[in-house]
Amino acid sequence: MLRDGRWLAVQLRSALQAAFRPPFRACKQGHRLALTYPPPPNLRSRWDTRMRDSAYTPRPAPRRWVNKRVTSAAQPLRSDWMFQLPVKWQTGDPRHGPRMRDDVTTSAVDADGAKSKVLSGNAQMEGENRLPYPICKLDYIVSYCRKHILNGSEANNFSKTDLSKPETVQRLYMRCLQIVFDARPDCFYMMPGDENIPYPQLSEGFIPLLNLYVCMHNLKSLCAIPYFEMSDLLNPKSKCTIVIMSGIINFLQFRKRTLETYLNQQKSFKLNLELMQQMVSSNEEMKYKIERLNTIPPDQKAKIDVLSVEITELQQVINREYRLKQNSIQDATTQLKTEIAEQNKMLGQLKLDIANAKELQAKLRPLIVECPEQLNSEIQSMRDTVEKKKEAMQKKNDRTMELQDKLASLTNFQNKELETYCSLLQQCQTGSDLISSTNTEIWNEENELERKQMELKNIQTEETRLKRILSSKLEKQDKLQMQRHKKQEAREHDLDSVATEFDMFKQRSQEVSEKIAQITSERQQYLTKSQTLQDSCAKDESECQNLYSKLLADLEQYHERLAVVTQKATFEGHKQMAELEKAMSERI
Repeated sequence: MLRDGRWLAVQLRSALQAAFRPPFRACKQGHRLALTYPPPPNLRSRWDTRMRDSAYTPRPAPRRWVNKRVTSAAQPLRSDWMFQLPVKWQTGDPRHGPRMRDDVTTSAVDADGAKSKVLSGNAQMEGENRLPYPICKLDYIVSYCRKHILNGSEANNFSKTDLSKPETVQRLYMRCLQIVFDARPDCFYMMPGDENIPYPQLSEGFIPLLNLYVCMHNLKSLCAIPYFEMSDLLNPKSKCTIVIMSGIINFLQFRKRTLETYLNQQKSFKLNLELMQQMVSSNEEMKYKIERLNTIPPDQKAKIDVLSVEITELQQVINREYRLKQNSIQDATTQLKTEIAEQNKMLGQLKLDIANAKELQAKLRPLIVECPEQLNSEIQSMRDTVEKKKEAMQKKNDRTMELQDKLASLTNFQNKELETYCSLLQQCQTGSDLISSTNTEIWNEENELERKQMELKNIQTEETRLKRILSSKLEKQDKLQMQRHKKQEAREHDLDSVATEFDMFKQRSQEVSEKIAQITSERQQYLTKSQTLQDSCAKDESECQNLYSKLLADLEQYHERLAVVTQKATFEGHKQMAELEKAMSERI
């Protein structure tokens, strides 16, 4: 009974304190008031009527409740106090994300404001239609989210109707942020380190939404989404969610394509780099080979110098003899040409004389009286002269033929000498080619020998490396076998211990079942006792409630009487002041 009386006294004291305590408490920050506890039932109706009036200012808290930072003038309570962002996020601090849009209230979102903003967003989406990306269909968005964004049971249970549910939309945005920014899920549930919030337990449930809202603002600038508000997280509409998800899907597809092109370019760059390194190494090898080919060995250089000196001397001798013979042949040919030209002139002159003589003969024939004897003698003389001239012409022709034969023999001799000289030069050239070919073969064999030596070294190093790997793998195999043997022994030992424990557990379970039977009987007894105590407590509580209602009625009567007394006192005071003033005026 003493315990029940104390409990009733404590309850009565708390009820009286709640009746006279102001329902608001000032926080550390002077620009905001927080609701510390709900008002009692008898004051809730009056509190609601006062809260509807925007000009209502609550009474300041007592001095023992007010923090030093709080100003004396209390601010009016706002219905959206729970959704208000920190001061740094409102002013656009670069450490906490971008500044919010001007047309979106930074104080957050009550129910009516959220509806009006969503409707204005829908009207803007339908009217202007100036999005930088295409709007995807609902089926495509659902299938894309199932395939690429969500995993496991989330993807299987995702449907079209989930685009208007806050929990699924928030989870979808969180998965998109994890894909884009590679963020961990626990980052969304942590309080910002530089925010001094007086009562962090009040904002524990809203921290994920705040972090998600700030991260989505960062994603909005990447995806070129025209608008994103807090109502899109708390009260999402299907149309706004489709617009936002279309922008995110467009960005993810663009990101995937650019990533593929970047990886392809990276692979091609690596291949080109390897080819360039191979070409540079081969170029250096070829330069080295060219230098070796250009450098002649000293023993062969002496032979080549001797051969080159002999070839130059032979060329000088051949040129000198060829020039002398060529000059003599040219002189003989010029003389023969002059003689042939003179004979041709004489032959032409004789032909002209014959033609003139024939013309004179034709003219003189009709004039001369022919004498047969004289005519025969003249004809005979003319025949003799013709035969003489023919003989002279024959001699000249024979002489020209002899000269032509001599000229042909000279040219043949000259050609033979030139052929011999050319054959000598060709033999010299073939000798030098043989020397160079032998040198190249020697150098190629040396290079092949060096290459094979390098291959042999590489094979030896590879063999040693493989032997080391084999030895390490054999050691690992031995270790694994030992571990496996130990695990088998430990497993057998565990099985034995489990079997013994199982037997002990059976015994304990039997003991526990007996104890449970005893406890159930005792519990039944306690229940009957508690029922009787509850009945008595209910009676006491009804009595206390009656006392409490009587006390409240008496308090209200006391306040009314006190108000009447104060009014009477003020009225009497005014009367006394008036009488005093009259008395003072009469004395004056």
